[in-house]
Amino acid sequence: GVITGSGDFINNGTLTMNVGAVTLETRQLQNNSLLGWESTGALLIADSAVVINNPSATFEIQNNEKVRPEEDGDGAIVNYGFISKTAGGGETILELPLNIYGSISILDGSIISEYGGIHSNAEINCESGGSFEFDSKINLIENTLFSGNGSVDVHGATLTIEGAGLTVSENTLMQFTAGIITLNAPLSVDGELDWSKGRLQGTDTLSINSLLTLSGSSAKDLSEAVIINSGDFNWSGSGDLILHDGAGIVNSPGAIIDFQSNALLDYVLIDGGGWLENYGLIKKSSGIDESYIDA
Repeated sequence: GVITGSGDFINNGTLTMNVGAVTLETRQLQNNSLLGWESTGALLIADSAVVINNPSATFEIQNNEKVRPEEDGDGAIVNYGFISKTAGGGETILELPLNIYGSISILDGSIISEYGGIHSNAEINCESGGSFEFDSKINLIENTLFSGNGSVDVHGATLTIEGAGLTVSENTLMQFTAGIITLNAPLSVDGELDWSKGRLQGTDTLSINSLLTLSGSSAKDLSEAVIINSGDFNWSGSGDLILHDGAGIVNSPGAIIDFQSNALLDYVLIDGGGWLENYGLIKKSSGIDESYIDA
């Protein structure tokens, strides 16, 4: 079906999209109540159309389809209310900007954001078996919470953290598998951060209050930012950690850095190098060869 014409299309009741592929053309779809997407076909956004989910409204996704623009960069989804993925079990892929000023919850399967967006005063909740993926482009994050028993993944995107920062709640897994995270404000991890590849940079801090795992064989870059470990820092992967531009690591009293491989903590002198301060315990619990600290 096609929704087209001039002026806003306003939903104050229950609107269900269940007729295959749907095209929103030119207009703003203003949802003030319940918008359900059950179709086994894509949602096409054309001619700068926008889906706006207003405060107290719900946009419920029950499929594994794509939201895609007619032309690259066309349209957006803007959420001030509540977006949920409750069925499908697979991937819902967003190929246009997603701006979150409310909350999003994934109970089943995953939502993949491929075109970036702004996430301010937002919550991204992923329950067990659910995940949200930042796949590409630039994402501005400020005063935002990642919550639930599932995972939030940074896989090739750029996350720029501003304002009051980003918090990863207890029991939530954040996976950093590729891309760039820029800390212009704090990133506080009360759950787990698994860092297997990518660059962490910026002028602020990554605070580990529970668990940081360095996994995988790829090298990781830490530039200017400071990691403050107040929990467990498990280095299980063989990939080195390279420090640039005065980056640092503080191992707080009672905290543990555990070398579980033969990786290297290194610095680039020409880029200002880096440093390590230990007030807790550094140990090597596995790996048959040497682990080097060159900082």
